[in-house]
Amino acid sequence: MRRLADAALIEDQLKAFGVAFLEDKTMIEAQQKILDETKGRSMMTLTFDRSIAIFRRLMATLIEREASGRTDAGRVDLAAAQ
Repeated sequence: MRRLADAALIEDQLKAFGVAFLEDKTMIEAQQKILDETKGRSMMTLTFDRSIAIFRRLMATLIEREASGRTDAGRVDLAAAQ
């Protein structure tokens, strides 16, 4: 009997996650559309976005260095990225 209850609970949770994901998907797609239409403007980041903002800056730096043929493309000052 417990296994059936666990399976039902899992099914309910999966349905709830699916609904939440679709809500997020709609918002993310709308945000991306705005970003695509406003080239050259950077996104405003919030405190909880800090880690992804640092990652994006690091990747942009690495890509720029690699594209320009710099030999130090793999070396990044992490303190400067923050």
